[in-house]
Amino acid sequence: MLRSSRRGFTQIDLYVSIVLGILLLAYFFQASPHMHRGVWRVKCSSNLRQIGQAMMLYADENNGNYPRTTYDPADPTVRAYTGVAAPKPFGAGGPKPNDVTAAFFLLLRTQNISSGTFICPSTTRTEPFDFGGNGQTSQDYSNFPSEKNLSYSITNPYPSPAAVKHGYRWTNTLKSDFAIAADMNPGSPELWSLTTNDGQSKQRAGNTRNHNGGQSVLYGDLHVDFASSSFAGVNLDNIYGPGGLLNAGSSNETIDPLLTGTSFYASPMHKDDSVLLPVATVDPGGLVEPSAFQVWWRSDTPRRLTRWILAMLVSGWVAVRCVWPAIRLLAAALRNQIPERRRIRQGLCPKCGYDLRASPERCPECGQIRQRATEVS
Repeated sequence: MLRSSRRGFTQIDLYVSIVLGILLLAYFFQASPHMHRGVWRVKCSSNLRQIGQAMMLYADENNGNYPRTTYDPADPTVRAYTGVAAPKPFGAGGPKPNDVTAAFFLLLRTQNISSGTFICPSTTRTEPFDFGGNGQTSQDYSNFPSEKNLSYSITNPYPSPAAVKHGYRWTNTLKSDFAIAADMNPGSPELWSLTTNDGQSKQRAGNTRNHNGGQSVLYGDLHVDFASSSFAGVNLDNIYGPGGLLNAGSSNETIDPLLTGTSFYASPMHKDDSVLLPVATVDPGGLVEPSAFQVWWRSDTPRRLTRWILAMLVSGWVAVRCVWPAIRLLAAALRNQIPERRRIRQGLCPKCGYDLRASPERCPECGQIRQRATEVS
C-alpha cells in the first residue's frame, strides 16, 4: 500500500513561520511611515485648499482683494507675529505695517475656518491656536503668536513700489501657477545657492521642514499640488525668496528662478514673483537634510526588497508543503496507470494477465515470477 504523504507541522515549518512573521512585522513597521506620510500629505493639501477657499470668499467680499493688514509701501521692512493681542487688526496696538502673518490671521477672523487648518499634520512641535482659552475667540486677537501655531507661509502681500510698477497685484487675478501659499519657508541658507540643475539631495535642503522631500503648494487658481522642489512657481520661480527677471524689459523677458538679495523677508520683485513668508526658525519636527540611509529607508527600495524576500519564502514554503507532495501523488498515480503495474495491483500476471490470486509464486500460464502489490512503490 502507498504510504500517506500527509505529515504534521514540522520543526522546519515552525522556523519558516517565525521568519515570515518577523519579515511581515518589519514590512509593516517600514511601510507605516510611508502610509502616515501619504495621509499627512493629503490632509496638508486639504488644509491649503480650505485656506484657498477662504481667500476666495474674502476676495469676493473685498472687491477681489486678498487679505492683508496695514500696508506701508514706503517701509521696506517685512514683519511677522506683531500685535498679537490687539482686538482690532487695523486699530491702535494692532499688527505693525507689512505683517505677513497678520494677513493670514484675517482669514481666521473673517471666514468660517478653524485654527487647526493652519497646522500641517506632519509637524510635531506645533498646535492649533486656542486663543488663550477662557472663552476667547479669534475676534480677541489680530495675529498668530508664533510659528508654534502656524505651519504655512503666504506670499508677501506687501509689494514695494518697484514691484507694483512691474505689475504686482495681490488680487484674485493672479496666474494659475502663481504660488499663493505653501508649507512654511525653511529659511535654509542653501536656498541662496540652489539652482534648478541641482540634484535631489541639494533640493531637499531647500524644501520646507514640514515634509521629507517637498511641499504642498496652493496656486493662483486655488488648486493644490505637491512639489518636490522649491522651484515651483511661475516659470520655475523659487517660491521661498525674491527673484529677478532675465532680459528685463525686452520681448523675451522671463523670470530668473534664482534668489536675489540678502534677506528672505523682502518684497516681491515683479508681478510673478512669489515670496512665501514667514520663515521657520525652529525645526517643526521634520528632517531638513536626512542621511543617505534615511533617504534609502524612506524610499520604495526596502519595501520592494522585503516583498521579494517574502514572495520567495512563501513560494518555497508552499512548494515544500503543497506542490511537491502533489507532484509525488501525481507521479504515483501515473505509474499506477502502466499496464504491468495495474495488473500487479489487480493480482494478475503482469506479462499475460493470468489471475494469480489463487496461484503459487509463479504464473502457471507463462512462468512469470509473481510480484506482490506491496512491492510496487
